[in-house]
Amino acid sequence: PGILAQDTGGPPVPRNISQTPSEAGEIDQALRAYREALRQKPNDADGYCYLGDVLLKLKRYDDAVEAYREALRLRPRFAVAWNNLGNALWRKHLTDPAIDAYRRALSIDPDYRDAHSSLGVALAEKGQFDDAMASYQRALKIDPQWPECRSYAGMLLLLREDFQRGWTEYEWRRKTSQDRKSTR
Repeated sequence: PGILAQDTGGPPVPRNISQTPSEAGEIDQALRAYREALRQKPNDADGYCYLGDVLLKLKRYDDAVEAYREALRLRPRFAVAWNNLGNALWRKHLTDPAIDAYRRALSIDPDYRDAHSSLGVALAEKGQFDDAMASYQRALKIDPQWPECRSYAGMLLLLREDFQRGWTEYEWRRKTSQDRKSTR
């Protein structure tokens, strides 16, 4: 499928970049498409969030933060944009602001699996292991079969020297989630 989805109410709207191949040409095409769509529809919070996703993939973290903040200016209660802002901030090694962004996402959508997991990663990085495990457990309550989060929980259990449970959970990293739906 192409990068653009036809929106019946206006210009073409870019598809979620995470659903397209991530070859360099596709990413560059997506970046151009999002920018053009935003020129035509400058108040599109989703468009800015998608632009941020592309910029994040390109490791242009400052630009991604700016795009997510624009999405949030347009729609303050946008859980996905808060979570993705947290991801961009975390990649910039701004852990405390990232934690705040994940918590904002969860205040809007308490069942947001990815925000719980991302919060867990950031809390673990700060050495707040009990809170990190609680975040992983909340994510796994929503999606018990999520390999990535189970392996994060496993690493944390291994750090706590709970080797039996830790290795069992950590082995989930070998499983794939290709056939599973994205929760974007």
